Amino acid sequence: MTKAIKFNLILDGKPVRNLDELRDNFNIEDILASYRNGLLSRWLETRGLTGEISELEKIPDDDIEAAKALCHIFHGKPTNKQIEAAAYPFAFRQKEVERLERYESLETKKNEIIRAYHGNYTKLLSSIEERSADYPFIKSAVAEIFTRYFELYMLDSRAFYERFIDKQPLVILAILANTDMRPHIAKELSTVKQDMAAIVWPNPDLPHIQSFAGETEGYWKDLKPKGTRYLVIQMANGNLIRNCGINGEELKVDDVNGKFPILDGIDYKSNSSVDKLVYMEV
Repeated sequence: MTKAIKFNLILDGKPVRNLDELRDNFNIEDILASYRNGLLSRWLETRGLTGEISELEKIPDDDIEAAKALCHIFHGKPTNKQIEAAAYPFAFRQKEVERLERYESLETKKNEIIRAYHGNYTKLLSSIEERSADYPFIKSAVAEIFTRYFELYMLDSRAFYERFIDKQPLVILAILANTDMRPHIAKELSTVKQDMAAIVWPNPDLPHIQSFAGETEGYWKDLKPKGTRYLVIQMANGNLIRNCGINGEELKVDDVNGKFPILDGIDYKSNSSVDKLVYMEV
């Protein structure tokens, strides 16, 4: 019968030849590593320690429980405190691994949410572009930008303005008509006025924009009834406008052009039959 070749275990940096030396140099991390790689079992076999080998077969897979079991087998009669202290590094590592896994999972989900958030905002802008004469849709889209994408819009507000001001001005007017979004338009209202100066009103491409021209013979004309709000876009000099039925209120051209007031109904006074008042329902 071939005699087994003995070898020493290395525990805590020291060679171990027998169980007494193993207990004297007991290091749970070294013991667990030797158990996992099979060295501990072979070391026991060369010394005929069948009882301990049998105990190894009962050790669970979990590192924390395995560390506790190895303490019971090779550390004499450890106290619960000693066992918990031995298992602590593995418990800590396990919690750290779980924490990192949760963090990575959250990072993945966060990145997915960010991509979806940006993607949905981009799709919404494309839809606005495609339906740039559909005011009811644009109105609802602007409201959605405020409620769902406001932070992204604030980062994008200048690009948003430049994207729509020339070819889809109704979108910018919809921003002005929304009392939540209006303060956050990217440009001064005087600049918006200048940018819209080249537009001819009324415009067949913008059916939602209305206009009126007519002499009122010195009287206030009840142009639009109270109960519906209107954004006033442009008025000629010498004419007057006010909220419907508000006696004593007279808004002149400097109160209107470049200010884009929102009125509750419209009363209008003009001595000209050709001057145009341009407005839209909010």
